[in-house]
Parts: sequence; structure tokens; C-alpha cells
Amino acid sequence: MYKILTGNYRQGHLVLDETLDSDWEGKRVNIIVYDVEESSNKQQKFFDLVDKQSFDLPLDYRFNRDELYP
Repeated sequence: MYKILTGNYRQGHLVLDETLDSDWEGKRVNIIVYDVEESSNKQQKFFDLVDKQSFDLPLDYRFNRDELYP
């Protein structure tokens, strides 16, 4: 079972935006922490790269695999 939560780190404590259900009571959990803003910048750089390398195909374009692999 997993759940992704968001929160803020304030004065040495992780403050979650929502609480866990009672199903989680007493269970041991692993927490992965990453900076959303840093991740967002990397994601934007990736999408910018994709935009630079992308191009539109004509509407009548057909991929013919037999031409590539006779």
C-alpha cells in the first residue's frame, strides 16, 4: 500500500497537507523527501528539450516498418 502526500518543512517538523487514514495506524512507513521546486525546474527543462526536438508530421504520414526492416 502506498500514498503520496505533500507538505511543508517548518521549524524542524514535516507538516503534511492531509492526514493518513486509520488504515495506516501503527504501520511503519518510509518517507522520500524531495524539493518540488527543484523537481519542477528539471521537469520544465525536460519538456523544453522535448519541444526543441519535436516536429509535426503531415496528416497523411504513414510509418512503413517494412521499408526499415526488409
